Amino acid sequence: MILIADSGSTKTHWRLLNGDHIEQHETIGLHPSFSDEGLVKSVINPLAERYPNVNKVYFYGSGCAEGSSGQTFLQNELQICFQSAKVYVHSDLLGAAQACYGNTSGLIGILGTGANTAYYDGTILQQKVPSLGYLLGDEGSGAHLGRLLLSAGLRNELPTNLLRKLKLDKELILEKVYEGSAPNSFLASFGPFLFRNRMIPEVSALLQESFGLYVDRYVNVYGEGQTLSVVGSIGYYFRTELQEALRSKGHFLGRVLEHPIAALSLYHLAE
Repeated sequence: MILIADSGSTKTHWRLLNGDHIEQHETIGLHPSFSDEGLVKSVINPLAERYPNVNKVYFYGSGCAEGSSGQTFLQNELQICFQSAKVYVHSDLLGAAQACYGNTSGLIGILGTGANTAYYDGTILQQKVPSLGYLLGDEGSGAHLGRLLLSAGLRNELPTNLLRKLKLDKELILEKVYEGSAPNSFLASFGPFLFRNRMIPEVSALLQESFGLYVDRYVNVYGEGQTLSVVGSIGYYFRTELQEALRSKGHFLGRVLEHPIAALSLYHLAE
């Protein structure tokens, strides 16, 4: 019995594999930077109690890079809850690579709440540019797009009709961004608004700016003519804009998955 998790900053998708029987669950995201021990246990314990016979747990999460404190933290918490299981904790980027490429190689990216990219050789990741999070990086991510939108809105750089739809509350926004428990998720929550209004020139310009920066900083460093496969809601819903940003720099868009959990399940079933 295998339990697989794909966890971003906002959501965690779980899939139980028990022979031909499959069960799915969705919980909040378990990013180690924003989740304390109590929160993690409140999410994991009900699953451990429901599935006491799990013998392998594969957890792929943002903030769980190899050798990081986040990886160690979640490894320990999961092992405490699933005491009789072998627990493996890896980065969400490795999970994305396994979902898109299996045992073959290619350039893999994540564009969801956050952003990340690496080259996958079929076994391990080789990363030339680190992910710096929503404060110092994450260009092309939902958090970056939300930041550009809110910044432009609060400066009255958007059309009046768009500002009317946004209904910006400066004090609330500053509180959520600077004092909230999950500012990156708050910023990324404006993704659906951007999608609905993506044909408005000012919004289109924001999308071009963000995805252009993503390609410049996360893709170009791997050389010319790259084919990038992407996992994440931002990459999935804005794949036309992403494809154009890649094309303008001489690159190509490969496979695009909103969620990698189904492909990850197939990958582990084939082991």
